[in-house]
Amino acid sequence: MSTQPSRDQPGPRSSAGPDSTTSAEPPGTSPDGPADSAGTQAFAPGSRAALARLVLVVAAGLVLAGAFHVLGAVGVILAIVALIMLHELGHLLVAKWSGMKVTEYYLGFGPRLWSITRGETTYGVKAIPAGGYVRILGMSNLEEVAPEDEARTFRQSTFPRKLGVAVAGSTVHFLLALVLLWGLVVFYGQASLQPGAEVVGFPKVAGVANPAEAAGLRLGDVIVGAGGARIGNIAQLGDVLAKDGTRPVSLEVRQGTHLEHLVVHPVNGRVHHLEGAPALAPEGPPVGVIGVLIQSPVAVVRSSPLGGVATAAQGFGTTLVRNVEALGNLFSPHGISLYLGQLEGKQPASAAASQVRLESPIGVARLASQAAQGGGADVLDLLISINIFVGLFNMVPLLPLDGGRVAVVVYERLRSFRGRHYLADDEKLLPLTYVVFLLILVLGISAAYLDIVHPLPNPFR
Repeated sequence: MSTQPSRDQPGPRSSAGPDSTTSAEPPGTSPDGPADSAGTQAFAPGSRAALARLVLVVAAGLVLAGAFHVLGAVGVILAIVALIMLHELGHLLVAKWSGMKVTEYYLGFGPRLWSITRGETTYGVKAIPAGGYVRILGMSNLEEVAPEDEARTFRQSTFPRKLGVAVAGSTVHFLLALVLLWGLVVFYGQASLQPGAEVVGFPKVAGVANPAEAAGLRLGDVIVGAGGARIGNIAQLGDVLAKDGTRPVSLEVRQGTHLEHLVVHPVNGRVHHLEGAPALAPEGPPVGVIGVLIQSPVAVVRSSPLGGVATAAQGFGTTLVRNVEALGNLFSPHGISLYLGQLEGKQPASAAASQVRLESPIGVARLASQAAQGGGADVLDLLISINIFVGLFNMVPLLPLDGGRVAVVVYERLRSFRGRHYLADDEKLLPLTYVVFLLILVLGISAAYLDIVHPLPNPFR
């Protein structure tokens, strides 16, 4: 029988006999041999020594992370690993609830480090923590199953139960994203644009003192009124200054919690050049310049626990739509061309940074470190993004992704009628599955290359 690959990251298949995942071993044994044998068998996966060794390795890794001051980043990476295993746990729980036989639930791939069998399922850890998997008997018609287990295979289950198992992983990701979003907006709040124009700098004005500073404006002040008109955004302030030219302008300014009324005397920008701004032609009507750099003011607003439910749902919908659009753009002809341009180094770094790009484990590790440095809100933001993206990507209707299994299950249901249970021929689907697997592998390698050669800027600054 073949091990079911991870739904999150395709992994190598390994063979396991039907007896290797049952609880029929005699006391003191593990699926890989006696737990208390002498020599190397003392570290058989089911032994206490193997568990102690695994705990010591993890503890040593955490100590080293603390010594190199990367404990926060390691914590975020462990949280991401936990998300992957919760994805697989969703498949496991729904499969067991549906009466299917689940034989394995593992973190990682490769050699088995530790495992324990409970009932008919073996739980454990393998050496390469690059994902996880759950093995459900009879996921395809190619798998040979003992006659006594056939009735409990995935392929023999009902349509609703098979569909439930297939979508369980992505459903877990979406639910986790909603919970994390609720925690973000309730405990940390979310940025919300406020009316007005916030002063963030005072560039030099050629030939004269800066008019805004001379009028009493300070960094962080928010201009909420100008010339008797309310200022809702920075464009409206520009309109007022353009209309009044060099005539004095009364400003209503919020300084902290107080409102102040100031009068600023603009100078002609055609004569007195503003540093950093394009030079203006000397001829023409005067252009009022007060010498400020402004931006839209932003405030962090926390939601109430009840109000946070609606806010989280709205944020989830917005992020989901944005991810759908990003995936569509990435795999469109134009997006593929841009991606190839990044790989060939034909695009400036600034242009490449503004485009949608898949992140490899290298990039995710860098993001984890950056989020950990930014604080709890940034960590939650990263985990929310990962949950929504992975949940959505896994629903792409191509095997070996969960969405491919959903497509097969729906197709089988459409072909089943009058009591005839139709099963798709997975052997015919293997070529397409291999092509998709190869595509994912190529994307992963190319993403790793870009993450090393052209790392994206810190998105949490």
